[in-house]
Amino acid sequence: MNLILTPVYRGYDVVKKMCQAIDAHTVYPYLHILIDDDSGIDEPFPVKASVKRRILLLRRDYLGVVHKNGLGQAIQLGYDWANQPYINEGMNSVPYDYTFLVEADVIVQKDWDKKMIDMVATLPPDWLTLDVQSTDFEGKLIHPTTNTPIIGHENKNLEIMQYPDFQSTLFNNKIFESGIKFSNFCAPFDTIFGQVSTNILNGRHFRTKLISVYHYLSQSTKYLPVLESPQRSPFIVVEAIKDIIKDKVVCDLGAACGDLLMEMKKYAKEVIGMEINKQRVSEAKKRGLNVIEGDVFKDKIPDADIYYIWIEKHLFASVPQVVKKGILILGADPAIGEDIVINKLNLDGYWIDVPYNEGEKHRQWGIFRLFVTEIK
Repeated sequence: MNLILTPVYRGYDVVKKMCQAIDAHTVYPYLHILIDDDSGIDEPFPVKASVKRRILLLRRDYLGVVHKNGLGQAIQLGYDWANQPYINEGMNSVPYDYTFLVEADVIVQKDWDKKMIDMVATLPPDWLTLDVQSTDFEGKLIHPTTNTPIIGHENKNLEIMQYPDFQSTLFNNKIFESGIKFSNFCAPFDTIFGQVSTNILNGRHFRTKLISVYHYLSQSTKYLPVLESPQRSPFIVVEAIKDIIKDKVVCDLGAACGDLLMEMKKYAKEVIGMEINKQRVSEAKKRGLNVIEGDVFKDKIPDADIYYIWIEKHLFASVPQVVKKGILILGADPAIGEDIVINKLNLDGYWIDVPYNEGEKHRQWGIFRLFVTEIK
């Protein structure tokens, strides 16, 4: 018997499809636990409980909650409930042979569980997690496969990851035996879990290129209030560079829903955005912004005088190859060492330190660092 955990936050319109895919394509017996992390939706939960599927509904949110910090707690509640010795007065099937995490917006494909379990025998002894590739319905690789840090390759079909994708993930039981709990970590949950499990167990995280799942690209994000102040405010960043971008054509590479562009419009002659996530592009266009869908590192970027980019540190080395000419502003968070990586690029330029404070929640105050350079 295997255990499948699925945290749910809104996105009810795809949850039913996710469950139908698990029922249709799973080979081995399983108990599927869905943990609805207080979606705040009044409509009934889209699937019903059964012998092989149980649903935990949490009612804990209030205005001060940052949802992402509760992700690990929700997963841990599901894991702990499923590992009780009894379920409804009957003996529980513990311990489970394998434990999977399948996100609520992931559609698994035929024999997905058997394929992943069969691959365990081929993995290095120090494996901790195994992920698969996320694709759209046309088979194109998408988030998080396209942007989770890869630190190497075990072989041509097995990537070594900095941390798990947490989309369709198989866990080594040694993680649970070690006492590591998902609930011990706040945001960024995946990154911290990866670091801690690697350090404690001296193991590695892998992703195979031989298995894939369909991913609806974080369907729950469309319910999040786009116009609210984000957890890590970009607004103070624009104030810090307003004299640089004044009366210029500015392109935000990785524009998301366009929060930064909305502020840049106050000073720039024209603003353009580029974003890989189709849903975010749609949200940005609803706000009247010129944001095109595309991969910054593969597709042609728009022409502009100034380019702004804030991306994870493993991708910084590729940035000078993307921007051929113009002013380039790199955003960095010293809390996770992104400024150190920028320094390693040995670019000519200067730093601007930007203190910010949006409140006392996690990652709502601190210092941003902006590096300004000119590509000629």
